[in-house]
Amino acid sequence: MRTYSLIVAAREQEYVRRLAEYMRDSPAASGWQVTACTKPQSLRQYIKSGYPADLLLIQPEFQAEIDDVTGRDMPIVLLVPYTMDAGLPCIVQYQALPKLVQQLNRQIGRIGREMERRGGDDALVLSIFSTMGGMGKTTLAINLAKEAAEQGKRVFYFNLEPYNASSLYLQEQQGDSEENLSRLLYVLQAQPQQASRQLASSIRHDVALGVDYFAPAASPEERLKLSPRLALAVLSELVSSGRYELIILDLDSRLDEVASELMGASHLPLWLTGGDATSRAKLELMLQHGRSRWGGAFAAIEHKLRTLQVYSLQPGRKAHLLPGAAQHAEGTAETEISLPYISEWRNHHDPLQLLQSPLYRGTVQRIIRHWLWPEGGRADAGESGAFVARARQAAD
Repeated sequence: MRTYSLIVAAREQEYVRRLAEYMRDSPAASGWQVTACTKPQSLRQYIKSGYPADLLLIQPEFQAEIDDVTGRDMPIVLLVPYTMDAGLPCIVQYQALPKLVQQLNRQIGRIGREMERRGGDDALVLSIFSTMGGMGKTTLAINLAKEAAEQGKRVFYFNLEPYNASSLYLQEQQGDSEENLSRLLYVLQAQPQQASRQLASSIRHDVALGVDYFAPAASPEERLKLSPRLALAVLSELVSSGRYELIILDLDSRLDEVASELMGASHLPLWLTGGDATSRAKLELMLQHGRSRWGGAFAAIEHKLRTLQVYSLQPGRKAHLLPGAAQHAEGTAETEISLPYISEWRNHHDPLQLLQSPLYRGTVQRIIRHWLWPEGGRADAGESGAFVARARQAAD
């Protein structure tokens, strides 16, 4: 049974204490994990820190304090003194606590049905890999995440590099709590029945970019020791949580078992490569290695693989598509997309400048429009259910 994260915000400390204790001890509320706030500033700081919440139950005076830091899909229920028309779902504050919990359960059921209508746990998984370092893999991943979030999608960014520099974009605060990916990996192995609760505690949210993510690990050893089974188990938890429409996997530049498994579990694996002789040679060597080591499993990856050729700002350059890779058509014509390399970025000391190029953003929008959510549907329509089954089987 999934555990839902509830934030209760009310000024009356005794009321909040009694409600939290009842929900902790009552079997009818066993599916809830409660966080209590009695001051608007505390609630604002809690949300800004990126802690996830499936539902906010707040008194109306708290709402103005958090309007600018809650995401588009943050469900809010007002805790009111009497039934009223407030433009949001309401629950009367002073009533029998069993009835209040019943109403909370109905609200989370309503939210779940709305998520199902929007796609539910049918998340689209995109993985990004590069044939060599310095190709701009993380830049593309962050730009895709930000653009999709701005288009109203619920996005999770998952960096799997040993040396994870995504905190430059995500502005992660140092000295974070232990509620991170390391803790989630431990729970997945030792207490898998608690995985959904731990996932909720491990997720961070970047308000500026509008995306969720895991805090970067304190040591590269965490990624270097990550097994394919555990990597798929984490991805399966993200998919089955029903929170996301797009999960972006920012892979390392090594074609190891973890990268192979995650690309195989992705709906759309993207490879970044250059147009020079060295890049082409490395690309072919990696393909030969993959075919030799994983055989038919790698052939399935190649079938859905896209390559993006990174080019300098010169006219007339086209994307290079892998020989034998699936060619998704736009109408009757194949869609070719190449990725601009903007040399001026090397002189920027602020990494967030990499999110402000109109040319680069236009390319990212084309990727989303042609390869992720083509007009009238998704490029992978009909295949997504197979991923969930495969990832869960691998995690068992």
